[in-house]
Formats: sequence, C-alpha cells, structure tokens
Amino acid sequence: LGRPKPISNWRRVARETATMTAPLQGRYRGLTVLAVVLAFLAAPTWSATKKQKKKPIDTTRYADACTALSKARYPPLKPTDKRRHSAFRAAMEASGLQNMLLIDSPRLHAACWMMYDDASKLPGTHRRFLPRYALAVLYYTTQGPKWNKAEGWMTNSNECDWRGVKC
Repeated sequence: LGRPKPISNWRRVARETATMTAPLQGRYRGLTVLAVVLAFLAAPTWSATKKQKKKPIDTTRYADACTALSKARYPPLKPTDKRRHSAFRAAMEASGLQNMLLIDSPRLHAACWMMYDDASKLPGTHRRFLPRYALAVLYYTTQGPKWNKAEGWMTNSNECDWRGVKC
C-alpha cells in the first residue's frame, strides 16, 4: 500500500483525533494518541527517505579488481581513466559489489573485458553498455569460450550482430 503521507497540519489532525477518541476511556485513548504522535514523528523520516539519492560507488578503491584475473593483461585502473571507471561503476551498480569482487566471477570477467578488451570502448553511461555487459556476463557464465558456435561473440561488432542475439 505504500507509506503514509506526512501530516502537514498536525494540529487539525490532533483535534480530530481527540474528538474521535473522546468516547474511549482509559488505556485505549492513550494508545490512539500515542499512535498519532508516533505517526507524526515518523512522517518526516518517510518523506526524507524518498528524496535521498544513492551515492555513486567509488571505483578507485577497487582499481586492482581485474588485476586478480591477470596482472599482465589487466593493470590497475588509473585515477585519470574516466571511461574505465565509468564502465566499472556501471557494472558494479548492475551486478552488486559483492558479486563483482569474487575472483572468478563471470561478472568480473565481463566487466574487465568491457573495460580493457572490448574494442567498442563504451563508457558506463552509454545506452548500449548494459545490454552488452549483460551479454558478456551470459557468455562467461555459460562457458562461452567453449561454445561450438560463438560467431561474433566478444568481438568489436555490435552485440545485435552476435550469433543468436536479436535486437
């Protein structure tokens, strides 16, 4: 049902509640007033939660994540490499930090491929980045290097041209 809207005119609500609960005596009246007060106190918290934005992931802390796969092939990310940091951030946000930092994770393999080996060199903000990343994750999850028919996969061609992919 969602969260209740914050009470804007709390005095009016308190008066109405007092008249509604007048016939009630003893502990029930106290519980009703307590519920109204608690709702009033919690309302600003509920409205503030909606407006908060997620903080972007600081990828500089994980600059050597791909190095665990191959030190020679994947050097640590340089702080000045904005495109790779953007791609890594988008992959981490899509896959989750915990899933990304597992050593032999298909998600990490796909992210490293997107950052270092993919000739299209898409930044994480590009509209084609996430579909291409998802297909790369699929490739690594299903043992793509061992596929019999992998024409076009993990090449510089558009992902819509990869064998079996329809866009």
